Amino acid sequence: MSIEKKYLRNILLLIVIGFLTYAVMSFFQGFEKIESSFLNYKFENFLYAFFVICISWFVEACMLKIVTGKIKKISFLKNFRIAMITQFFNLITPFYTGGQPFTVYYYSKEGIDYEKSIAAILYKTYTFQIAISLLATISLVFSWFELNEIMIGFVFMGILINAGMAFFMFLIGHNGKIGIFVVNFIMKILRRIKLIKNFEKVKSEIEHRTTEFHSVFKEFGKQRKLFFRLTILNVLNYSLYALSAVLILRGIGLIPDLNVFNRTVMLNISASAVPTPGTSGGIEGIYFLFLNGMAENNDLTLGVFLWRIASYYLSILCSGLFVFKIFSKEKPEIKT
Repeated sequence: MSIEKKYLRNILLLIVIGFLTYAVMSFFQGFEKIESSFLNYKFENFLYAFFVICISWFVEACMLKIVTGKIKKISFLKNFRIAMITQFFNLITPFYTGGQPFTVYYYSKEGIDYEKSIAAILYKTYTFQIAISLLATISLVFSWFELNEIMIGFVFMGILINAGMAFFMFLIGHNGKIGIFVVNFIMKILRRIKLIKNFEKVKSEIEHRTTEFHSVFKEFGKQRKLFFRLTILNVLNYSLYALSAVLILRGIGLIPDLNVFNRTVMLNISASAVPTPGTSGGIEGIYFLFLNGMAENNDLTLGVFLWRIASYYLSILCSGLFVFKIFSKEKPEIKT
């Protein structure tokens, strides 16, 4: 199966899952009530939400520029392009993991050895896991007495998963055997999706490349200023994503406050364990779990529908334009 067909299949799958989910939700809420909510909705809030999502793309590019800048200076425009390509493949794959091989590939085209770019991307992801675990923990503390046991259980699960991932990434960066496994694994992915040639030659250099990988990762770890900058920017980025949901809810008449913001943070981290692309089919149910009773169900149904369009489907469309432009001009291929 070609790379284009494989990812086209994923896109079609998530569209089908999304359509069926919203169709079922609308059926149970009543199409007439949904129509009434739609006609009364203040759509400028939808535009505000999408604008906030657009800002998050630029924050993501800033983080890439900061972390890769420790290896080689690359223009913001190129970092933004790579950020959008990475986002596209993350959005259409389970657990938002499909973009990393493409990130490594396109940074290799900018002159960064892929073991170094793996270390850079891994370190950035490490700070992301720490940031969202910290933000969700703060939200949980502030909202503790307003949540039921099921909600608290979901949030704890999300925090443990992401904190556990942060710990695992720390081990990868400091343990030789785990590092060799991860570098090998990523190399095999690059070969599988035809982004790398001469795999056996590359494989023979794994030990050297892994040593370089550990060296770069440990060097990042010594730079406290880098850690705090990336962590703060990741907190900002995740907050923007949560804020987009709050702005959508404002359009149905829900007054934004700290409690609403905290719940959107918690529902997002709770959905991180859903294995479908973009957590489709799962995040909608978790959305109702955390926001139930704060507005009429038909308004919440419209709210989650508009939020997913603004934060997810339009993101796929916009980032997909970058992918289409690049794929139409070149056939990805790493030379070694």
